[in-house]
Amino acid sequence: MTGKGSGRPIDSVSFLPDIASGRRVDTNGLVSASDAVSSTLILSRFVNELQAKLAPVILDFGPAIGANVTFLGEQFGGFKLFVEDLLANLPLPSKPGGEDEPEVTAPRLLYPNEGVDGILCWDVLDYLGSKSGLMLAKEVVRVLRPGGVVLLCHGTETLSASGPTGYEIIDRNSLRYRFRSGVALRSRRVIQSGEVTRLFSSLTITDSILLKSHMREVLLRKPSKLVAAG
Repeated sequence: MTGKGSGRPIDSVSFLPDIASGRRVDTNGLVSASDAVSSTLILSRFVNELQAKLAPVILDFGPAIGANVTFLGEQFGGFKLFVEDLLANLPLPSKPGGEDEPEVTAPRLLYPNEGVDGILCWDVLDYLGSKSGLMLAKEVVRVLRPGGVVLLCHGTETLSASGPTGYEIIDRNSLRYRFRSGVALRSRRVIQSGEVTRLFSSLTITDSILLKSHMREVLLRKPSKLVAAG
């Protein structure tokens, strides 16, 4: 898997006219799973952390969803949003079950060290093998600024779904799941809390909540650098 930089951010100012017109921006074959809305308890805390920063830089590992850009634009006076749909072209394993991983390229993100304030990781790790997940975790730690935060979601039980959903933000406390049509992916694997701790050992888990949907939301923070005395 190769993480490719978008080259330029999705800017809230240039993107909002399309949103204001009422047109739903579906650039990755997303369709509404249903009108049902699911709770999120960590998103508001993620936003609160970033509102303390001036013009935060946010990295979204999901598909581009117009409603999410609108939401983020309403939360921050100024911000930059980069979208990296890491699962869009992920190769399938050669054997069913996902254990036989294809050869992958380390997903080096095209962002400088410590250049991002917040990362929306959603359920990306659920669809990566252990090797790819470790490489991605290292990149997350590399690009995240001290004091920066990551919102991570992962499933806690095996599901029959063949691929991930897009997470459409309704407000600080609710999301709508949207099926990703036309994206062929490996089966979802269950991520244990201990694996999250190991993958992000240099980050601090500040919140971890199990939802009724059997998804776990985690907020991780990169410790601020200590200032040497004298």
